[in-house]
Amino acid sequence: MKRVEALWQNRIYRHYYQILQEDEQARVFCCHDMQHFLDVARIAYILSMEQHMGIAKEVIYAAALLHDLGRVKEYDRGIPHAMAGVAIANEILAALPEEAEFTETEKEAIVVAIATHQEETGAKEASLARVLQKADRLSRPCYLCRVRSQCKWPKEKMNTTIVE
Repeated sequence: MKRVEALWQNRIYRHYYQILQEDEQARVFCCHDMQHFLDVARIAYILSMEQHMGIAKEVIYAAALLHDLGRVKEYDRGIPHAMAGVAIANEILAALPEEAEFTETEKEAIVVAIATHQEETGAKEASLARVLQKADRLSRPCYLCRVRSQCKWPKEKMNTTIVE
């Protein structure tokens, strides 16, 4: 996964990722770290394969690694993280070396998925946006959370059992 590794090694990506880790050091709720990003990527990839969607693995992983970086601007400036994430993703994707570039179609799918990953509707059923939305939610083991009663997530979104 050469393109995903290039994304991870990108200095802009690392800059935002480091800020996000610092911003969430004292967070008691689910964190937005590499474990979360990879959990989302793996679940989204499984969903894509189960549904025979044919989405490239690197595209799924890129979307997952980028989808919550906008939280940096949400914490700092109050900009909704999905919206802020679009600008950050565009900046990072444009800065990848030529041999690691995503196509314009792939970039558009990644950005749309980031923009809509919190929405309940709007994404086509068989799309990267839909599998990212679902994987993001499924990646959270709410049934294990010690602060679940204080969580802002609506009860109907919480994973209260291992099997959805």
